[in-house]
Amino acid sequence: MSINVLTATNVGSLLSMSLSGVVAEYGGWPLVFYFFGACTVVWFIPWLLLAYNSPHDHPRISPEEKMYIISELDAPHNKVLVLVLAAIILKKSICSVSLGQLITHHNANTSKIWLSVN
Repeated sequence: MSINVLTATNVGSLLSMSLSGVVAEYGGWPLVFYFFGACTVVWFIPWLLLAYNSPHDHPRISPEEKMYIISELDAPHNKVLVLVLAAIILKKSICSVSLGQLITHHNANTSKIWLSVN
């Protein structure tokens, strides 16, 4: 599931960057904001009608599916996986590399923006 979300985020960024240039060329840069604002409203309305906070609240899933989802949410293997991942991520070697990448990436982006302004 998380792979699909990450892929959709990348595809969304790619499409929005590509469309922004086309929209700005035909309608100017303010139209880019209006266009994506309208797309957000159009996307939000079905999401508001179809998304629910929990399986208990969802009216269109079967009782079997609801029980399956609830049992998977409470499954012990999920808790073990989280503990294993936390133990791996919090190791000094992994944490220091991740922190180093975060600092380097932030500084590079800040420098890039500062250099382009000046």
